[in-house]
Amino acid sequence: RTPRRRHANTCAQAHSSRRQAQHRRCWLASMAPSYDQIDEANTLSERVRVTVVGMAVFTLFFWIWASVNSLRSGTVDLGFFSFGAALAIHYMGLRSTANDVGHAEGTYRADNFARYAGPVHYVVAANYFIGFFLGSGSGFKVYCVLGAMFWSMMAGHMANLSAKWLAMRISMASYDTLGSDDSPTDLTPLTVR
Repeated sequence: RTPRRRHANTCAQAHSSRRQAQHRRCWLASMAPSYDQIDEANTLSERVRVTVVGMAVFTLFFWIWASVNSLRSGTVDLGFFSFGAALAIHYMGLRSTANDVGHAEGTYRADNFARYAGPVHYVVAANYFIGFFLGSGSGFKVYCVLGAMFWSMMAGHMANLSAKWLAMRISMASYDTLGSDDSPTDLTPLTVR
C-alpha cells in the first residue's frame, strides 16, 4: 500500500467511528505538502533571491550611470526611470521571499512581482531599442543591441520565474489556511523561506 492509501484508510476508519478530531487531523495531513514540495519551494525561493539580488546589483550600476549622464548632460536619461523601475521590481521580488511576512502578504508581493517583472524588463529593453535609433556611433549601437537582447531575455526569464514563484506561494498559502478554524490539530503551519 502507498502511504496516501494507508492515510485514506485510517481517515475512513476515523470518520466511520465518529472521531471527528482524528478525522480532521488525517484530512489535514493528507492535504499537507510533502517534504519534496517544501524542498521545491525552498529551492525556488532561493532561486528568486539569487536572481533578483544579482540583477539588482547589475541594475544599480546602470541606474547610477544613467543618473550621472543626466546630471552631466542636463537632460534626463530615460535609463534613470527604467532602471529605477527595475530596481523596484527586484526589491519587490526579494521581499516576496522574506520570512517576516505571513503567507497572505508574501503572496500579495509575489503577485505584484509576477505581474510587473516581465513588463518592466521589457521597458528597459525598449529603452535600449530607442537608444539604438537616437544614438550615434557603431560602438554605441552595438551596445544598445546587446542591451536590448539581454533585457528582453531577462524579461522572459523573470516573467517565468515570478509566475512559478507566485504559483508556489499560492499553493503553500492555501495549505496554511486549511487549519485556520478553532479546532486543534497536531500540524503546525508550514512557511516557505
